This record gives sequence, structure tokens and C-alpha cells, in this order.
Amino acid sequence: MDYVLSPSFRYKIGRVLGNGSFGTVCEAICEETGEHVAIKKVLQDPRYKNRELSVMMQLHHPNITRLIDYCFTEAPSADNGQPQRYLSLVMEYMPQNMYNIIKESNAQGRACCIDYKYIQLYTYQILRGLGYIHSIGLCHRDLKPHNILADQKTHIVKLYLWSMGCVFGEMILGKPLFAGRTSVEQLVKIIQVMGSPNSVQISEMNKKYANFSFPPFPSKPLSILFESKVDVNPHAIELASALLQFVPSQRIKPYEALALPIFDDLRDEDFRLPDGKRPPPLFTFSEHELAQMSENTRAKLVPLWVTRQKNIN
Repeated sequence: MDYVLSPSFRYKIGRVLGNGSFGTVCEAICEETGEHVAIKKVLQDPRYKNRELSVMMQLHHPNITRLIDYCFTEAPSADNGQPQRYLSLVMEYMPQNMYNIIKESNAQGRACCIDYKYIQLYTYQILRGLGYIHSIGLCHRDLKPHNILADQKTHIVKLYLWSMGCVFGEMILGKPLFAGRTSVEQLVKIIQVMGSPNSVQISEMNKKYANFSFPPFPSKPLSILFESKVDVNPHAIELASALLQFVPSQRIKPYEALALPIFDDLRDEDFRLPDGKRPPPLFTFSEHELAQMSENTRAKLVPLWVTRQKNIN
């Protein structure tokens, strides 16, 4: 059995959870504490600066995967036998990702691929995590269902806003919102619904293409994407429309999105999930998070019953 040794702990390696250009992720058990963890092993290519460790050390949020430990190791290259340096990031273990949840839910024949209450809950937590990382000057460059980790027992979601709109739509439909085999085909799918971006929008997206123009194509109501799901809540269309804007500055900010009516159910003290359980804590906003919100948003996001409970305690 393989082990990863950090200065403080010894981790017994289990099955491989995933691998690719990003490295390899395995599940493991900390022998000293018994904690179930995930270990991501990444080659440290001297030609590139890897900021993953420094970024992970900055992140402290209930909807961001927690860095527990890390260590550097060396191993000979399979190509030439030269020593190569690896970084092992020890993170909290989450048993599933959103891609698998969508895949498992897809065949159940509901109005939405995932039960609407879970869509509300998962989307809320994703937006809250995005709001936090944006507030400290970071941007998630690869937001997709595979990279959204979840635990269906606790219904806690972690992040390991256009992309957010696409993920949200995929939770409803059970398939990608703008499916294309190539980037060009995907762009055509987007324009068929949203219409051609004008010169101002193109310039704001990328000033290098300020003089580029698309053939004129009229926009359609975003609801056309969800025609196969006849019972989709209008509040869901409202959120998707607010996220899916060509110009980044016109997309709704994460904390503002949390105040939209789609999440009002979550703010009800009596809200329960389909399995009868209460949702995980949703209103434990830090002082840092609250400082990013307008007064109106703060008032909306922290229900009165939560404030009363804090005062009692």
C-alpha cells in the first residue's frame, strides 16, 4: 500500500478518484486522525509558476474545499529517470461531484433533472462560494459540474458567471445548456438563443476584437432553452437570464444573485428538503462577506429568525 508522508502526518492511499493534465487525485486516510481525505498530486514543472498552493492557503469558506495539509516529494521521471518534484495537496474528501449527481438524476423523469429544492440549495452555495473568491480578488477559470464537489448526505456543496449560468441550466435540463462539439459550434448555439453581440459588447468582452462583427441574428427569450421542462419556475429563468449576459459587467454579482426570489424558500425557517431534513447552515456569513454586500442585500440575505437566534445565543 502506498503512503504520502507530510511533516506531521502519514496518509494511506486508496483508490484513484481522477487523473488528467491537472495531476492525479486519490482518496486516502490519515493514519493519525482517521480522517478521510483526498490527495491531489501535481507535477511541479519548473517552466511554469504553480499558484495552486498559495491560493488554497488563502481560502477559508464553508463552500470552498478546505486545504488540510501539503508536502513536496521527488520521484524519477518515467521518460529519463531524472528527479521530478511533486506537490501533494491534502484536502477534505467530498464523495461526489455535480456531474455525477446530474447524471444519476437525469433518468428520473421530473420537471427538472434534479429536484427543484436541491437546485435551489446547490446553486445558493455555489454562488456564495463564488462571491467569496471574487471578494479576495480571485476568479474561478474552470467552473463546470465536474469541479463542483458535493455530499448528498449533508447536501453541502464545495467549489474546488457565465459558467455558473451554464451549470445552473445543466442542473435543470440534465444536459449542457449550449452543447457543441467544437468552440465554434458552441458559439453558434449561444448566438441562436442570445442573438449576435453588438460591437460594444464585443469590445467589452475582448478589446482585441473591437472591430469584429457577427452576422445579425435576433435574440430569443431564454425560456426557449427550457421548453422541454414545462414546469420550470419563472424565478429560475430570472436567475439564468441575470447570469447569462455577454458583457461580464452586466452579469449579476454572486451576492446580489443570492437575494433573488428563487432563494426565498431557503430563507423560510420552516424550509425542509425532499428527504425531510433541514438544509445545512446557509446564513453563517463572515464579517468579510457581509462587508461586500450592500445594506439592502445584507438585510435580504440574513433572515430575521436567524438574527433572533443569534441574539438569544
